[in-house]
Amino acid sequence: MRSRAPKPVPAVLTKENAETIYWRPLEEGRITALDKRAARAIVSDGERRIYFTGDFVAGRPVRFRARGSAGEHWVGIFDESGGRIGSMSFVLKARTEMSCDRGPYTDIANRIEQLLRKNAENRSLLINGRLYRMFVTWGRDHVHTLKAMKYLADDVKSGLEYWLESQEPNGMFWDCIHPNPDYPAPTWFGEALGKGWYRYDDGMKYIVRRIPVEADCEFLYTEGVWYAWKASGDDAWMAAQLPRLEKALKYNNSHRDRWSRKHGLVRRSMCMDSWDFVNPLFCNGDHRCINPGDPQFLFHSDNSGLYASYWRMAEMYEHLGGEANQRRAAQLRKEGEALRQRANKKLFFGNCYGHMIPETLPEKEVYARVGDERKRMSLSTGYTINRRMPTHAMAVKILKEYQRRGKARRGESFAEWWTMDPPYLSHQWPRGGGKGFPIGEYMNGAICTIIAGELAKAAFDHGMEAYGADILERVWKLSQRDGGELHQVYRRLPENPRLPKARFRALDLRAVVNRGLRNGAHPEVVAWTGEGDNDMRNLPVGRRKFGAIEFDVIDPKTNGGRAVLRLDGRGKEGPRSVTIPVDGVKAQSLFFMHATPRSIPHHDVAGVYDVSYADGSVERIHLRTGYEIGHWWGVTDTPDRRRGEDKVNRDVTRVAWRGANGLWKNVGLYMHGWNNPHPDSAIVAIRAEAYPAGARGGGLMLAAISASDQPVAFEPRIRSYGLPDCWSQAAVYYAVAEGLAGIEDLERGFSRVRIAPRWAASQSDAA
Repeated sequence: MRSRAPKPVPAVLTKENAETIYWRPLEEGRITALDKRAARAIVSDGERRIYFTGDFVAGRPVRFRARGSAGEHWVGIFDESGGRIGSMSFVLKARTEMSCDRGPYTDIANRIEQLLRKNAENRSLLINGRLYRMFVTWGRDHVHTLKAMKYLADDVKSGLEYWLESQEPNGMFWDCIHPNPDYPAPTWFGEALGKGWYRYDDGMKYIVRRIPVEADCEFLYTEGVWYAWKASGDDAWMAAQLPRLEKALKYNNSHRDRWSRKHGLVRRSMCMDSWDFVNPLFCNGDHRCINPGDPQFLFHSDNSGLYASYWRMAEMYEHLGGEANQRRAAQLRKEGEALRQRANKKLFFGNCYGHMIPETLPEKEVYARVGDERKRMSLSTGYTINRRMPTHAMAVKILKEYQRRGKARRGESFAEWWTMDPPYLSHQWPRGGGKGFPIGEYMNGAICTIIAGELAKAAFDHGMEAYGADILERVWKLSQRDGGELHQVYRRLPENPRLPKARFRALDLRAVVNRGLRNGAHPEVVAWTGEGDNDMRNLPVGRRKFGAIEFDVIDPKTNGGRAVLRLDGRGKEGPRSVTIPVDGVKAQSLFFMHATPRSIPHHDVAGVYDVSYADGSVERIHLRTGYEIGHWWGVTDTPDRRRGEDKVNRDVTRVAWRGANGLWKNVGLYMHGWNNPHPDSAIVAIRAEAYPAGARGGGLMLAAISASDQPVAFEPRIRSYGLPDCWSQAAVYYAVAEGLAGIEDLERGFSRVRIAPRWAASQSDAA
């Protein structure tokens, strides 16, 4: 039997970047005709919309740029009469990228993309036989992270689907899911909230909760559906969620726990912004619960969130089309506008939205106890602007008020991105035996990069582009100051403190290091502590500052896969000691970047460093846990007020770096500073020895040593605590992508886009 000869190919398709299979948006393609009959080429996008038509002239190839909707693009080759003589296809994959010639703006976006991929939990939870990908297992955190991950992640729907599909009959959505710590038995972790506010899933494996005082889940999941629909372009999926969003809307605007009939607005207990703890002055029980007799308050963010649900749902109905959907969209817009008018009349006070406005209590009595809530600005103000609740004129007044307060408080705060301003005094929000919340920490007035991102986006949208660019420039400087990280919240401190200008010299550890950083990167070298993906993969390498101290961390790629020294107190997993040669350096101080590989009891001596001098003398440095060194898992130098003990002695030891690995989001190393009692004597060697401390033998992990010409000095701790990093990072990414770059998806899947770049207000000449 004779085989058929293959049909001749009428044309050849080549792409600009031959190293990749998939095409990128705006990548140039060339269609070269091989068939003499070929007269015209037509190219259509993933939705079969023709975006290019070109004629073959004198045998020259036709050039085009790939654009339109992602997916499979079709190339048709036609003869002069319009008859098709062949076709080809290619796949366009969109990947968000930004670049500019000057300024830090796209460096911010690129850094945040890396941090998001590192810091978002990205947990795939197997629940009842189904995988759900959650960036964070708190639903609101997942949605706020989705604000950026919609540009970066392939799966934007499954993490939401768990919450959507587990909705309660009354329309309430659940808040967070955690492995049951007491499985298969019940756990107090959820049951303490009371009946109706917790449930178990997958045969008691998981505890699912709703913190009762939280009034935001319903509108946030609506926001999440809106993001996922726009990113995926999945109309059928979006349409399937609308009945759930309708139930959530009704719960938000009618349920007795959430709705003020008196004012026609959303209400809640008196929380710090939208956080899950109530002011003890107005709470008759558990601070997370709505207790009988607890007075209620009106908060602009809850109402702007509900307002956004109205217009987002209206947009989705309008896109689906049809008479019934158009009627529902019009009704939603009308109801939303009425809510907006009520909220702005009740909650806006001249140049800002107030914080917690009493629903029924006499306002003067409340303000006498906690301060004037009409003048208190909080974290969610930027959200409210970007949810479109204020008019343009109102938004400008708010932004200018932030500028005014920032200038007025420059002596106490390096930025105006406060979680609360003014903060609550101890008698206004009692806590911890009357001490109150520390001013300038956490939700009581700390500096928050969530607010930075939201304010920058608002500034770009409301004609204050220079202010938006200025915020992004200051965020970059803050990230540089924080060792290349971008934390969620920082202490309310002045600009960089004046420290002695120090010069650092890195000591060479290449000959003694014996461990790698990333599991599997160099199969012949054990990574970190030898616990698989529980490694130190994201530790920055090379010469750089960690806070105010400069270290040079060995890049394992340049040293046979080895970057850190592992010592074992029992000699089983590494040598007990090594001697590091030093070439006669003189120093006022030495800094060591290190940690213990295992948890060692507080105050135990994990090991020593013996510093040897040219004259034969030796000085010993004892490394006590909780003073000069700490465990690499769960690193912190924040005072532990509950236990009454510090993780380290902050006068001489700080966190050098912290980040995530393959298993946990808070791993890192400490840096210990030691004032050299013989600064004029040459150092010839440093001997490091691990002691067999603790039940498992102790040990040391040493990553770098630096010599300084100045005494030990650390800048004040700049990081605060309590908020998720990925949430704040997403807000800043969104400000760059949608604010500065001005990319806005007007439908879904970028089928209709508005590009209104604001680069002219930045340092960039080309972007």
